[in-house]
Amino acid sequence: MKLFSYIALVVSVLISSTSFAESPIQNKNDAKAIVQKLDYQLFELGFNQCQLEQLAELLHQDLDFYHDIGGTQNKSEFMEAMAKNICPKTGAKPIRKLVDGTIEVFKLKKDGKLYGIIQRADHEFYRKEAGKPLYKTGKAKFTHVWIFVDGQWLLKESLSFEHEATSNN
Repeated sequence: MKLFSYIALVVSVLISSTSFAESPIQNKNDAKAIVQKLDYQLFELGFNQCQLEQLAELLHQDLDFYHDIGGTQNKSEFMEAMAKNICPKTGAKPIRKLVDGTIEVFKLKKDGKLYGIIQRADHEFYRKEAGKPLYKTGKAKFTHVWIFVDGQWLLKESLSFEHEATSNN
């Protein structure tokens, strides 16, 4: 009986690891949970905390980033801009916050197999300066295309648009 339990355990592990190699997503709630985790890694760790090495690991080698004010960037240009504009060594620091309840997810499939997720949401931007409370500077919308490559979710395309400055009066 113990041998049967052991074989059943091994088979279930093999089946679950095989399905994870294809994609860990079974339904829209799974997709939303994955996207929320990716959003946290991209923006909280990468943008807000400036963990740039970890940020770079989330980006597809052929990243296309489209910004309605700043133009287009590839992965290299995006990472250079992050280091220079978002993660300066001194001075004010931009901070990004996701607007609660705005994440939408849409699964992308080919021949019935999941290969990507579209993420759509809104976010707000703040400025962090020494000796001052955090203050809001703007808001925008974004759309991301995450693709599943070799067991990892990578950001392939990013659209950042409808940027609006916020009055601080």
